[in-house]
Amino acid sequence: MRSLEEIAAHQVYLASSTDMGEEEFERVSAMSAAEQVGYFYVSGECHAFAAALHRMTGWPVLDVVSPALGRFHRVARAPDGRLLDAKGWTDAAGLRRRYGVRRLTLSEARDPEDALDAMSMEDGILDELADAVAAIRQLPWEPFCGAEFRAMSAAPVEGVDLPFRAPSA
Repeated sequence: MRSLEEIAAHQVYLASSTDMGEEEFERVSAMSAAEQVGYFYVSGECHAFAAALHRMTGWPVLDVVSPALGRFHRVARAPDGRLLDAKGWTDAAGLRRRYGVRRLTLSEARDPEDALDAMSMEDGILDELADAVAAIRQLPWEPFCGAEFRAMSAAPVEGVDLPFRAPSA
């Protein structure tokens, strides 16, 4: 399992080759490793984070859609209805504020793991999923650092702790 520092360094490296502006890159580079990981999982890698939460908890994944942006984020929905992403518990109002959108809809993803098909795999381990699971197990804020969540997230995850088996046709 990679550390938050290793995950963050990898994500910063990948971001350096994208269209992220220099000012934004400098701002992100000044963050702690945990803050960087949280930033990247709500700024483009949310599909892997939501898929990891789904694998770990069985919770449904919701697509967050706005008229202006289309589908722009994914979250998991806990049994009590709360929404969870890399920044912690949130709700529709919090998502509107964070992303600066007036209207959004939440709809259950038809396939919560559709992005896994495009992930690189080595020896049955899905790299992006493995990093997201490792991040979830190490994030230092609620609910991820709580004893109940840590216990729940410690169970083996297929494609990370156990080899991934593609569904048979």
